[in-house]
Amino acid sequence: MFERLFNTLGGAATSGTGNIENINVACGDFPLAPQNVQGNQLQDNCPGFYNPDQLDMDGDGKGDVCDEDIDGDGDNCPLIANPVQIDRDGDGVGSMCDNCVSTPNPDQANSGGTEAGDACEASLEQVIGKICENQPDGTYLPHPYDCSMYVECHQAGHDGVYNCPPGTRWSQELQICANPDLVTCD
Repeated sequence: MFERLFNTLGGAATSGTGNIENINVACGDFPLAPQNVQGNQLQDNCPGFYNPDQLDMDGDGKGDVCDEDIDGDGDNCPLIANPVQIDRDGDGVGSMCDNCVSTPNPDQANSGGTEAGDACEASLEQVIGKICENQPDGTYLPHPYDCSMYVECHQAGHDGVYNCPPGTRWSQELQICANPDLVTCD
């Protein structure tokens, strides 16, 4: 930018020592504003916010940094396109980006850093408690929502939830994590 400034000002604005002399620059005149590849001057698409990349995913002229609807589809899920706008639990967060699709949690709290929000984890514990009820200790059951996980029941109320190794699914028939081709998952 300074190179353009020197080239624009030329020798008239510099003294023989190479120092820039006092110059009047009119506000609102953008001869030195950044330009795009076509040579057009770029305007800040999000004034008041630091956004040097000027990203505008939906092309509405409003920078992503300050755009409430970054993907431009109307929107209960600002970062993920979901034109149908489904919100199964009615919490105002689209199902495509909701961290707990079947339990209302408009704050999307997730203190555990897992994929499921806090509201889902609380209800999941209740569901697992019910499926393990009256099961002998050490009974293995499929996870109620995820075929890549399984549950180990304990009557003391400390039921365990485990992940299968990547690329495998829990097989209730075989009582192990197995190749998905060998597993029926509902």
